[in-house]
Amino acid sequence: MINNISDKVELNNGIKMPWLGLGVMRLDDGKEVEYAIHNAFEAGYRSIDTAVIYGNENGVSNAIENSGLKREEIFLTSKIWNSEQGYNSTLKSFDKRPSFEVYFVVLFVFKSNLETPKFPLSHKFPSKL
Repeated sequence: MINNISDKVELNNGIKMPWLGLGVMRLDDGKEVEYAIHNAFEAGYRSIDTAVIYGNENGVSNAIENSGLKREEIFLTSKIWNSEQGYNSTLKSFDKRPSFEVYFVVLFVFKSNLETPKFPLSHKFPSKL
């Protein structure tokens, strides 16, 4: 249950992931994304969700680097796009990411951009997958 913006859920591997985070999909690289992340951190958010395809990962990295937060305090999510899936392609996709020392990713999501879902929108998923 969420009682505070800083509450976390423990994943199966023991990593604690914040329930809430800031998605930066439509934010421009540079000052816009840096300002949004700065304000999110000020408000108590510690999770940022980004992707190379958004074109703003450099700004995300700058905001993290300038935040004054320790890297262990930040839960950073990025994505592996459809064309990058597979062992070698996934490894090569890391070359597209910013090379800031502070830049690290806690969770990679394998993104699938389907035009139409393969299941009805009213489909009920089992409680355990």
